[in-house]
Amino acid sequence: MTLIAVPTMLGLGAWQVQRKGWKEAQLAGYAAAMQAPVLRLRGAPGPGLGFRRVMATVDCPAQTPTVRAGRSARGQSGYAVLLQCRVVGAPVELVAGFSVPEQWQRFAGQAVPAMRMTLLGRLIETGTNPAYRLYAARPTGPGLAAAVPPALDEIPNNHLSYAIQWFSFATIWSVIYALFMMRRRRAA
Repeated sequence: MTLIAVPTMLGLGAWQVQRKGWKEAQLAGYAAAMQAPVLRLRGAPGPGLGFRRVMATVDCPAQTPTVRAGRSARGQSGYAVLLQCRVVGAPVELVAGFSVPEQWQRFAGQAVPAMRMTLLGRLIETGTNPAYRLYAARPTGPGLAAAVPPALDEIPNNHLSYAIQWFSFATIWSVIYALFMMRRRRAA
């Protein structure tokens, strides 16, 4: 069991070291995208546009918006109001604005009519489908404030601590195995 477990843990530790490098490159790319000029989207958003400011025409069908935890430009906690839309045929989750919980209760369950609009916003990669969440720079609905996209320092890069954890597990397992074998030899 030790011959399988220790190399596996060492491999997982090495993999986390590689992931640390990958995450640092991803964060550097996001930081560069934040400084890049506004991109006019004429096609579906492709890979590598995370944290990029874009001007896009968004088509949203009639729907009931959903919410998720969010915050306003003033730092208030509350809800980010989400609409499932399309940009040049590609699905995008539009963050239409921000609402405090008390205010959202008045709008909850109400349908939003279909709309087409051109807006300025910031694309955030979601890692799911749809691949991007578009934070509108200005709220798109009445009674909403601007929602703030996540900041780069909110994206965890804890791969080094995971690597240390796996290497520590391998070391502890090896020490326990060595002590077990020494005790077994003494008993023999």
